[in-house]
Amino acid sequence: MKYRYAITSDGKIEGLWSDILTGLGKAEVQRASDVEFQTEMQKWVVALRNAGDGPGCLLERFFRRTQAVQAEIEFHNEQLSGRY
Repeated sequence: MKYRYAITSDGKIEGLWSDILTGLGKAEVQRASDVEFQTEMQKWVVALRNAGDGPGCLLERFFRRTQAVQAEIEFHNEQLSGRY
């Protein structure tokens, strides 16, 4: 899996966490989404966290967790690309 990173003008690195970032300075990690199994649907979902108190939106539903994780990575990489 490939991760995309951006370095902001103030020197911060933004992107999905990977151990490759270990040792590059003080880390501040915030969870942006979760991959969860929904028992009622019997499928894995990617749930995006939001800034409010309401539930996050679901990207898609998957039979396999690996598919959900891949979709989560692709989504966040695309979001990062659109910001920079």
